[in-house]
Amino acid sequence: MDIVENVIRAIKFESPEYVPMEYMAFHLKNPYELSDIIELSYGSSKFWKPSRPGETEWGFIFDTAGGRAWGMGRPCSPPLTSWDKLDAFSVPDPYQKERFEAPIYSAALGATLPSAKMQIDYWKKKKYILGGLSLTMFSLMQCLRGDTMILIDMYKNRDKVEKLGDMLLQHHIGLIEMWSSYEADGVIAYDDWGTQRGLFAHPKLFREIFIPRYKKMVQTAHEHDMHFFLHCCGYIYDAIEDIINAGIDVLQLDQPELAGGGGISGIDRLAKTFGGRICFMAGVDIQATLVKGKLVDIENEAKYLIEAFGSFDGGFIARPYIGPQAIGLASDSPQYQIMYKTFRTWGRYPKKLG
Repeated sequence: MDIVENVIRAIKFESPEYVPMEYMAFHLKNPYELSDIIELSYGSSKFWKPSRPGETEWGFIFDTAGGRAWGMGRPCSPPLTSWDKLDAFSVPDPYQKERFEAPIYSAALGATLPSAKMQIDYWKKKKYILGGLSLTMFSLMQCLRGDTMILIDMYKNRDKVEKLGDMLLQHHIGLIEMWSSYEADGVIAYDDWGTQRGLFAHPKLFREIFIPRYKKMVQTAHEHDMHFFLHCCGYIYDAIEDIINAGIDVLQLDQPELAGGGGISGIDRLAKTFGGRICFMAGVDIQATLVKGKLVDIENEAKYLIEAFGSFDGGFIARPYIGPQAIGLASDSPQYQIMYKTFRTWGRYPKKLG
């Protein structure tokens, strides 16, 4: 069984040989050599140039001032300060080949990376290729409208939110189609819905406004023979049934304990309620065990993740947090090393841990 088939079998609960693992570009010296999954990004339009430091192609600024670590910046200066600007708002064109065929500068790494096409040409058939969709739907709306205003808008200006949602949907569908044209195996959306205590908005709003649009994205991916991954942080237990109903194949969690309600019982709750119905992709919880636990605690939670999510003839993919420095750890820290080792040593199917 080759690497790509093994990842697919883990996603589809079809008896993979071992737990697949994704090493991110921010880990170690040669992460892609070790990784089963190669996650790639796309670049900016060749016609776009920032007019202000930190400006994104969408028009908001990503502020990393104040010595913030990677991933700890914040969006500011939202371009849609008034809904009167919506009709004139320009959504970036996802179909420009240069996004995928030109080298990409990574501010996080401080280096220029080979283009997505070059990476795919080298790695396809050897590794599972996962195309990034970047910030998606609600998270992108927060950047465009402001995190507080978009919550108010869902109640007071829902028609405008729906219209913006349709504009973003077409952009995301375009990216999915482009990743398909370059023969990616799957796509991953990044959309944080959880706070420490629950969803940002009532589950009914999530279900009515966002799930129908996610279904269309998932349908597009499936029509092009790709899987759909969703990254979502925070306490999102109340959204997972809808996420499954939308057809999403893989749910990626950086805080698996919190996602299910907190503590090891949170992981157990997720597994008992949703195990075998959606593939989980996670590492040791970044807010709890990974930064606060002893090495033996990290090892035990890594084993527990394998058992809890992976005891369904598949259903689990290991992915350590992509930005270790953002949580005060080095990529080669003892905490990360014991996590890597445990996932690789114990991640064998069909193994039930005692």
